[in-house]
Amino acid sequence: MVKIESDNTKCPNCGKPVYADIFEVETNTNIPTEAGFHTVCNDNFPFEETCHLDYSTAIELDKKVYQWLAMNTRKIPL
Repeated sequence: MVKIESDNTKCPNCGKPVYADIFEVETNTNIPTEAGFHTVCNDNFPFEETCHLDYSTAIELDKKVYQWLAMNTRKIPL
């Protein structure tokens, strides 16, 4: 679980910070793939309830989270 440390990226329903539950990364860079994560608004997913977003809101939030992940989790192997 990666906490998205951004003042501009919060859960649109509850206003809490969001987390990326990453399950797939690019082989060469370890950056999560565009569809390789779930966005949730608690760090105890799936054991605690999260907000349910409508499709368009969820897509917009995922775009913000993906941009943050791409800029902040890049790790090029040595």
